[in-house]
Amino acid sequence: MNTKKRELMKEKVRHHVTRLEQKGPFFQQHQYRHHKNVSVHEHVCHVAYTSLKIADLLKIKVDEDRLIRASLLHDYYLYDWHEDADWHKWHGFKHPRFACKNAHRDFGLDPREKDAILKHMFPLTIKPPKHREGWIITLADKICAFKECWFKNWSFETTK
Repeated sequence: MNTKKRELMKEKVRHHVTRLEQKGPFFQQHQYRHHKNVSVHEHVCHVAYTSLKIADLLKIKVDEDRLIRASLLHDYYLYDWHEDADWHKWHGFKHPRFACKNAHRDFGLDPREKDAILKHMFPLTIKPPKHREGWIITLADKICAFKECWFKNWSFETTK
């Protein structure tokens, strides 16, 4: 993939981030740590960008706007799961529902976006995604989590 195409993908993600930040408290995700030193905000940007790359690489036809929005909102749970609280022990299983509820409340979601958000933790969520966008986000989320946990200084702005 050439540099121009990568920059175009990043610009599409930035465009959606700007729109979400104008409509609601999307920016709050900066204050929550997700994996190691990566904020939830940076993680969801990674996932959106990686989702676009996967769709492009595998030549999968997707609705790019839905793919990006669902990627950016898939972890919109708005709490720090690292805090010592009993209910945080089940974060991996429960946060998709919190994220979906918050995203629908603040931004509105269509059925395809809801499905992708609710099922992005498959196989922890027993039911798999119904649509291509959901499958791609599920895969991108795992790839990004791995990179964020194992590679120092990996960020959305420096991704190739």
